Amino acid sequence: MYKLSNNGVIRLEDRAFIPTNPANLDYQEYLEWVAEGNEPRPQQPSAYHKWSDTSNEYVADTSKKQEVLELLKAKIDAETDENILNGFLYEDKSVKLSLENQMNYKAEYDMRELLNYPHKIKAGNEYVMLQGADEYAAFYIAGVQYIRTCIETGWAEKDALDSKTTAELIEYMNNS
Repeated sequence: MYKLSNNGVIRLEDRAFIPTNPANLDYQEYLEWVAEGNEPRPQQPSAYHKWSDTSNEYVADTSKKQEVLELLKAKIDAETDENILNGFLYEDKSVKLSLENQMNYKAEYDMRELLNYPHKIKAGNEYVMLQGADEYAAFYIAGVQYIRTCIETGWAEKDALDSKTTAELIEYMNNS
């Protein structure tokens, strides 16, 4: 019995990879096997599927649910971090919210009454000009609210994964 694979087939009895090459004796043997009316298993959809002899198809490997869940949650965490870093717009200008910038903005927010105005905030290739302490407070609060929204969105996405079956998680992973 054989299983389709990229650029060839796998002989299941010894897990040998047989390349698609008409000069290869193992490949010729495979072609004869197919000519006799046999069908190879389809290519395995992912490492998170296993063959079911009962249904004669690949099914989600339920033993891999935790692994898939952890991969998806790590992906959501990375997307959340990316959104925080690069997604904040203030006055239609992109302001980077790196951890260093967040700490600097917090320190300046705490001392906003003492800052010299107008106060410049780097936003891509330009600047946001803040005219006073109230405007600095509005900028800072908007940034904190943006970060909080990103975090809560990430939490909601991760929480929604917990109720999914292994098959649904694999499907979600393949589509995201």
